Amino acid sequence: MNKIVAMHAQKLQRPSLYWIVLVYVVLLVAATLGLLFKLDALIEIVVRYGIGGGRAGVVAALLTATTGVFALPYLLRMAVSPLMRIASFVCSFVAIAGWLLGAWWVEVNMGRSMGLLPILLAHSGLLLALASVWVIGLPVWPLKKRR
Repeated sequence: MNKIVAMHAQKLQRPSLYWIVLVYVVLLVAATLGLLFKLDALIEIVVRYGIGGGRAGVVAALLTATTGVFALPYLLRMAVSPLMRIASFVCSFVAIAGWLLGAWWVEVNMGRSMGLLPILLAHSGLLLALASVWVIGLPVWPLKKRR
């Protein structure tokens, strides 16, 4: 078995636009920290009102918080193993899917006045995630077969 080695990130596709990635990182960190600080109250609300089917809603909230943390190595271009870089890349989109799902639940259960801000944040997060991939590039280069 080969030893797992942390590799440096590939060069940026568009270095002058890295500020877009940093804006997304700030949004991701702020949303994840807010979710982590209010997670116990959120889970209590999800269970009490049966949002998302109860247990499925709890799993969705926990996955959104976890993927928000694990998305950072790809976005900050940390030295990690190639498989962790791909997992982090996937987590950056799963976190957004959790935000969209949560925003939809807020809109359905709280009405339009409360649900507009989470929907705007979730959609801006999706656009920033797509722009971040455009700036950083896809993390598939270490998985190419070597000859």
